[in-house]
Amino acid sequence: MELYQAGDRAEWQRVARWLARFDKLMDDRDAIFQRQWDADPVPLRWLSLRQVASNLTTPPAVPFEHNSVPTLVLNQARDRMVDPAITRRNYERLGGPKRYVELDYGHWSNDPAFWDAVVVACDAWFHEYIA
Repeated sequence: MELYQAGDRAEWQRVARWLARFDKLMDDRDAIFQRQWDADPVPLRWLSLRQVASNLTTPPAVPFEHNSVPTLVLNQARDRMVDPAITRRNYERLGGPKRYVELDYGHWSNDPAFWDAVVVACDAWFHEYIA
């Protein structure tokens, strides 16, 4: 069941903004795009209670420590939506071959240099583990 119903929007907005601060999606270098995102009525603004409950209570299919699949973790150091320390702690728990790459960006970026860094990290990873 979705929490959002006619008349509940103000309450839902308070919950959604507390759980997911989409106004903190990008760091200051993407400020122009962040303002465009905030003004656009189409991007995700609301979360269902089902989604929130699932994100908070569903364990991974394979515990991190039992992972055997090579895993590349890209962690944005300036992320203000998800504390980078959480991603780092989960990375440390991972079993199996793994690599950690920290990117000096927010949760999301449209900066071509961000995507260049993602491509370089992924390309190196795939060349190592596909061969």
